[in-house]
Amino acid sequence: MPAKKQTIRLGIVGGGGIVKQRHIPGFSKCKNVEIVAVCNRTEESSQAFAKAYGVERCYVDWHELVNADDIDAVVIGTWPYMHRDVAVESLAAGKHVFCQARMARTAAEAREMEEAWKRSGLTAMLCPPPIAMHAGNLIRQILYTGKIGKILSVHVRHMDGAYLDSRAPLSWRLNRDYQGVNTLTLGMYAEVLHGFFSETLSVQATTRIVTHRRLNPETGKRERVEIAEEVFVNAVMRGGIHTHYTLSGLAAHGGDCTIEFFGTEGTLKYILQDEQVWFGKSGKPLRQRKISERNFRPWTVEEDFIDAIRDGVTDPNPNFSDGVRYMDVTEAVYRSAQSGSTIRLPLCP
Repeated sequence: MPAKKQTIRLGIVGGGGIVKQRHIPGFSKCKNVEIVAVCNRTEESSQAFAKAYGVERCYVDWHELVNADDIDAVVIGTWPYMHRDVAVESLAAGKHVFCQARMARTAAEAREMEEAWKRSGLTAMLCPPPIAMHAGNLIRQILYTGKIGKILSVHVRHMDGAYLDSRAPLSWRLNRDYQGVNTLTLGMYAEVLHGFFSETLSVQATTRIVTHRRLNPETGKRERVEIAEEVFVNAVMRGGIHTHYTLSGLAAHGGDCTIEFFGTEGTLKYILQDEQVWFGKSGKPLRQRKISERNFRPWTVEEDFIDAIRDGVTDPNPNFSDGVRYMDVTEAVYRSAQSGSTIRLPLCP
């Protein structure tokens, strides 16, 4: 493991929007960390990234980057279709791995990543969702101290109009080759709920696609859309907590994105916009609870990854096993919608 003051050298495979918006600023704040290499989908994109962020060299072939002797850790910022291949090869090459969500295209690919990580003895971390990050400690405090009593059900609602325009081209988020079975923001919400309540035991789902063909700008052809634009899920979590997801890209005025927790003695409502937390006992109105400075959790994701490497922590939060659990949910939802049956979890490898 690197000594506390030894420089950790990072290589980036896939320097896209999230990497630029979140991870570059985050790693820039870490002491003794250098971003030394990048490989994007095109040489031109790699060179533009390197110039913008002072990266010393570009690669055309990502295999060369992950096998470079002077790189300590690989940051994977590509779309999900490359996550398994880059992670598995990076770990085999002795590199620590930080991987952008969603973990992979399928639960099977996620398990391959988990197995490679466990064999390696290295640090492997997934990027956590920003949902409920700042408010998470306050939410746990209310839930775990029994203020709303025994939790009976959880309702997740995320509505927007991202896919209403039938003339819009096929984005990578609707392209199964790139996205796999991941649907809308389902994986992120499942991951958040697993952080509160352990694991999902079963799912039953229906989905909908309204625009069945879209123009693929890469091929110039109208192609079939295979990823749902809307999903409705009934799930059961450990402890008998019934969970209902309503997620849509077909709602022009969808309103607040929320997670509501209903218990025998009260209700907790989390509103994603502005990280609002509302709480009320049965028979009394909901009142907003302010997040204290002590409870506020800032975004320290990149620092957490670097600290884990330096401290020899191989399973930071979230790790690849956490990813397998939410990938099981996303795939089970896809299978349930296709078959019309209830799917039990975990999925068989």
